[in-house]
Amino acid sequence: MKRLILLHIVCCCFLVGKADYEMNTDSLIQVFQNLSLVTILPLAACGKKGDDGTKTDPASDPGTTDPNETDEWGQNRYDDVVPKLDYGATTVNILMREKGAEDPRRYEWYVDKIESGDELSEKIWFRNQEIEEQLNVKLKFTQRVGDPGNDMLTPMIVNAFTGGGDGVDIISHYHYYATSLATMECYKNVMHPDLTYLHLNNPYWNQNFIRYATSQDRLFVLQGDMNLSTFMTTFVMFFQKDLLRSMCATEAADLYETVLDGKWTIDKLIEMCTDVAVLDSEDGDSAGDIYAFTSHYNVHAYDGFLAAFNMDLTQTDEEGKHSLVGSTAQRKIQQAADKLVNFYRSDDVYLVGRGVTEYTTPVAAFRQNRSIFCVAGLGDYTHLSEMKIDSWGLLPMPKYEARQDSYYAGVQDSHNTVAVMYGSDKNYEMISAVLELFASKSYASVRPVLFNRVIKGQKLQDPQSLKVFDLIMNSTRWDFADIYPTAVQNVRNTLWRDALRGAVYGDGKVSAAVLGAFVINKDPMNKAFEKLDDWLYTHY
Repeated sequence: MKRLILLHIVCCCFLVGKADYEMNTDSLIQVFQNLSLVTILPLAACGKKGDDGTKTDPASDPGTTDPNETDEWGQNRYDDVVPKLDYGATTVNILMREKGAEDPRRYEWYVDKIESGDELSEKIWFRNQEIEEQLNVKLKFTQRVGDPGNDMLTPMIVNAFTGGGDGVDIISHYHYYATSLATMECYKNVMHPDLTYLHLNNPYWNQNFIRYATSQDRLFVLQGDMNLSTFMTTFVMFFQKDLLRSMCATEAADLYETVLDGKWTIDKLIEMCTDVAVLDSEDGDSAGDIYAFTSHYNVHAYDGFLAAFNMDLTQTDEEGKHSLVGSTAQRKIQQAADKLVNFYRSDDVYLVGRGVTEYTTPVAAFRQNRSIFCVAGLGDYTHLSEMKIDSWGLLPMPKYEARQDSYYAGVQDSHNTVAVMYGSDKNYEMISAVLELFASKSYASVRPVLFNRVIKGQKLQDPQSLKVFDLIMNSTRWDFADIYPTAVQNVRNTLWRDALRGAVYGDGKVSAAVLGAFVINKDPMNKAFEKLDDWLYTHY
């Protein structure tokens, strides 16, 4: 009860305080996080008594059909994961981020209507109809803005939690903010046996995400095939075929071969980009410049590479406890940072987003034929429609070195994360059935249409890009610190992103910045990890 009162007080301070108060999301999150971390251990004792908070091994869950049975896409069928059930027309409340007309999240959970000629909207519409009919439920979707600087979703979730979880069953929130609510105990552990119909070992749940997000048999946030935002915010590299040929004397086919042979590395990218910038103008105006590489000065410029290099900022011991990586890993991270900073400070690179720039996004410069390579999210393909057919291709983010076992794709933290609202009177069996059908039916129809009909069928025009696309989509990765960023003092932002960004626009001396950040933050961050681990170990 005390925690409910405290949370209610905090919420009221932000929501019903001064009439002219303008919400500051960072302040809100900081207050919430401070509250949760200060009280995290005492609160853990308030969880359910008498159960261990774990679920049966997902591999033994029912619901997988004969693996020899495949659907029209060549996938294993999972038609029987949830039987036909009757929940008496109960309303299932799904709280989600507000969607925009041009936002890839618009299709994640529902569509208002079937758009003419839009097969994806059709599949989503019928998916939701089938869920309602199979379970005899009514799906109700509520939207709120949940973006940086204007996060109305977080306080709404907290208010619902203080009221016992009424009015909210399933939550789809901006990942960066979402897990701060887990440590406030707003979410249910989805590995709990109460969630009867969740078969988390099946392929329509993102196994890469689950592997990184699970700790102490606790899992509070999910990614599944209904999360189109995850696919759309995966870091990729676009390239211009004609510019590649003319400025690097390299054919697209040769570059694809390099990728598929496992030899696409950061050194190879830098080698190809060196000394290719062309100044078209004679008066010194950069308006006509063509660059080897373009990126954003902030997120895309750094986060995508760290994931691609398969470098973690955190480590896990035999007991499942987390901490910052040790000195050997730190030195490798520092070396990678040095290489990127030197590259980003070269004349061949055009960074968007700091100060007065000609373009507002890297893709805006890329589609005007101003760069060979461009780092962006996959969803930015929607902005390339004005480019001529087969003029651009798709690459994974490069490896750090050729001996790396695989390519890896990071995901920008603006994607949505799914959670289940905690409440003493929740029908978790019903909620689990709804979620399982959202994921499994998206696997069967929605995601294949997005991948095979929309992206592959309409945008990627060469067979090599099709192979690369599949490679990227199967290689997403996270760091444990990415799952709970606010609970562990924004490890990635502090130790990687901020250090590199400061060096790029400062004196270029990143080594001291990176290693210094580890030294300065080691003790407080490891203490934050310890608190989080203790909470995960004892939480319901």
